Amino acid sequence: MKGKNDTNSNLLKDYKKEIKKYIKFIPVNFIVYIVDICVFISLFTLFIVNRFFESDYISWSIIALCLYTMFRFSFLNWFQKNKYYKKIVVYNFKEKVGDGEMLIQREVSYNSINFWIIIIIINLSTAFFANYEVATFLSNVKIMLALTNTALNMLLLPSFLFSFQQIGQIDKNVASNYHNLLKDQFFSNKSLFDDVEFEDYYLHLKFKKNNLVSRNGLFIYINKDDVKVKDQQGLVNINKKILKIYKELWESYYHFLEEKSDIKVSKSRLHTQYWIERIYDHIFEDFFNL
Repeated sequence: MKGKNDTNSNLLKDYKKEIKKYIKFIPVNFIVYIVDICVFISLFTLFIVNRFFESDYISWSIIALCLYTMFRFSFLNWFQKNKYYKKIVVYNFKEKVGDGEMLIQREVSYNSINFWIIIIIINLSTAFFANYEVATFLSNVKIMLALTNTALNMLLLPSFLFSFQQIGQIDKNVASNYHNLLKDQFFSNKSLFDDVEFEDYYLHLKFKKNNLVSRNGLFIYINKDDVKVKDQQGLVNINKKILKIYKELWESYYHFLEEKSDIKVSKSRLHTQYWIERIYDHIFEDFFNL
């Protein structure tokens, strides 16, 4: 029994190690996230302390931090700048094309549910702190009362809506087609990438067996009328390299789905298994034009 558990654990570790190669950490976004957490901890601490001291100075500090937090999250959410601090990088390399170098990359954004839950908790708590301080400290200051209530109503509602949308951010039609045509029938798609051809100046890839196509823009567009003959083969080789990356990813995912039912994991490792699967899903939902 112990040996079987060890085998399952090793399988999961192997797939986790494989998929982590495609995850890129974004330091700037992480620093911003940590700053937000620190501001919220400071706000929470001040709110608790003020329940004992009832200091005007602390109350003003709480209201100022609340307004800052509300404005910041609302601004970032309105302009969709509130990003998770990790992303999927399917490929990222440089190749010599003609007389210069060309950066070839494909990035796929994805959301962490835990990340957005924390953002929502911060927003909800901030709204509560602001309402409480205004109701107790500024109840006689009508202008501040009106200003704060207006800020709460105008800033937080759109911010909340956007945050909740991010948790379930996915094109449902694409996801449905992807699951029905590919993932749920993976057993019939082992050789999916074996019988393919490029179409329309390498704009996309066509899968002959099931008549699927990839999205435009994943491969290098080669217009033979504009690209020098001596450079065309180099671009073709780049596209073959990209195709090889996706083919290897699909083979890895196929084996993961094949072995998934045999991998018996504990509840603590179930999240890891789900995370691995979702990363693969994000990559291929982005790849196929469904």
